[in-house]
Amino acid sequence: MKKILIALLSIAFSCTLQAKDRLEVYKDYDLGTEIMTITTVKVDPNMGDVYLAGLKNSWIKAVKLQKELGFIKD
Repeated sequence: MKKILIALLSIAFSCTLQAKDRLEVYKDYDLGTEIMTITTVKVDPNMGDVYLAGLKNSWIKAVKLQKELGFIKD
């Protein structure tokens, strides 16, 4: 049992070492000065339209005002 465990751990460790060699920092993107926020929302089944209608009445108006004031860039 110990031999199997040691073999599995050594295989897992060697796989992680190989994966680190392929990573290159900043290859796919550049650093920016903007701050980004992402929000996820769980909506009950068949309630997506109700949720989007609520956003139209509240959140969209606030974002338009923030764009006019220059707080948000497109």
